[in-house]
Amino acid sequence: MFIDGIWLHHDWVLLIARTTTDVIGWQWAARESTTAYQALLAPIPPSQVATTDGAPGALKAITTTDQAAARITALNSYATE
Repeated sequence: MFIDGIWLHHDWVLLIARTTTDVIGWQWAARESTTAYQALLAPIPPSQVATTDGAPGALKAITTTDQAAARITALNSYATE
């Protein structure tokens, strides 16, 4: 599972959880907080691995829920050449 936030107009962030093929959850939030990510993850069955770009709220939400047996944190959100 991949989780991340997309910042949109008027300072809202859309938190998205997805697999390699489907969006499995989304949550509107005012910021990428632990509480917002916990709300995103709450209805989703636990996964083996959760991947994030390293947002502190996402990391804490993963560790405070039963979401992942292991987690992978990307060191950089964007690939560079």
